Amino acid sequence: PVAADKIRVRIRQAIGVSGISVIASLSPKLGSFLRVVWQSRDPASPDEGPPTFVTTSKEEENVPKKDNIRVDLRLARMKYTMREFFKALTSDGCPCVMILDDAQWADQESLELARHLHADPENPLFMLILTWRTNDIHEEESCYTAVGSSIGIFSDDLVRRINLQNLSQDGITLLVAEALQMPSSQVTKLAKVVFSKAFGNPFHTKQYIAWLEQEYQLRWSAARSLWRWDENKIEMHDTSYTAGELVKDRLRKLPQKSLTVLKIVSNLGQSFDEIGACTIIGKMDTKELFDVDVNSGETAQCLEALVQGGFLERRVALQRTVFAHD
Repeated sequence: PVAADKIRVRIRQAIGVSGISVIASLSPKLGSFLRVVWQSRDPASPDEGPPTFVTTSKEEENVPKKDNIRVDLRLARMKYTMREFFKALTSDGCPCVMILDDAQWADQESLELARHLHADPENPLFMLILTWRTNDIHEEESCYTAVGSSIGIFSDDLVRRINLQNLSQDGITLLVAEALQMPSSQVTKLAKVVFSKAFGNPFHTKQYIAWLEQEYQLRWSAARSLWRWDENKIEMHDTSYTAGELVKDRLRKLPQKSLTVLKIVSNLGQSFDEIGACTIIGKMDTKELFDVDVNSGETAQCLEALVQGGFLERRVALQRTVFAHD
C-alpha cells in the first residue's frame, strides 16, 4: 500500500542504516516491514558479537557484518534511534501511543529508555503508557524490578498516574453475568459468593469461574439453555488458594495430550498459528520427548479443547491464537 511505503521511507530516512539494525533486533516484525533480513552469526565464530541484520536495498549492501560499537555506547544509540523512529511515525501529524505492559518485569535500562522517549520535547504527539502490578510480586525473584520506586524517573507535570483498584461487588456481578450470558438479576447471589472468594480481582474471578465449571459446581442445563448452580455448596468449598494455584489445579487435570500440546505451543511465543503448530507437533517425536504420542490431527483436537477450556483464545482478525492469561 502507498501509505505503508510512505511510512517506511520516512523511517528509513530518519534512522539510517544502523538504526534499521537496532529496530530489527528489537522487533523482527518491524524489521520485516523495513525490508530487513535476519543474518545469523558466522558459524565459524558463534561467540563473536550479536546477530546482525542486512537490508535488501541496493544502497545498503555495504552494511557492516558485525556490530562493533562499544557496549557503553549502545544504550545511547538505542535512545537516539528510538526517538527518531517515533518522531518519524508522528511527523505527518498522526499521534502515536506505545503501551508497555507488565512493566514490573522491566530492567532499569528499559525504564530509562522509556523515560527518554517520554521526555522528548520535539515529539508532543507521542504518548507512553506503562502498566504494572504491585501485588503477587516477590522482590527476591531475579527478574523483579521495583517499578513503584523506579517510576520516579517519570516525575514531571506530563505524567498522570491511574491506580486501578479491584472491581466492586457491582463490577463482579456484571463480569459474572457476561461470563454466563445471563441477566445480572439472575446471578446476584452467585456474584456475591464469587466476590467473597476472589476479592474483586478480575483475573482471579475468571479463573475461579472456570474452576467452578471444572468442578461441576457450575452446570449447563441443555433443557433450559442456562447455567445452574447451588450458592451454598459453592460457598462451602475451600478456595483459599491464589489465582495461580487455581490455574495449576486446572492444568493438573488436563488430559496428558492436551497438556503436552500446551507445553509445546508455549515455546512458540505469545501468539501462534494453529496450522503451523499442528505441522510442527506432527513432525516431532513427542513420545521420546514427553512420553505421549500426539499427531497433527490430535493436536488440532487438543487446541480446540484448550480454547474451549479457556486456556487459549483465538484472535480471528489476526488469524492467531494467544494464551488467555496474556
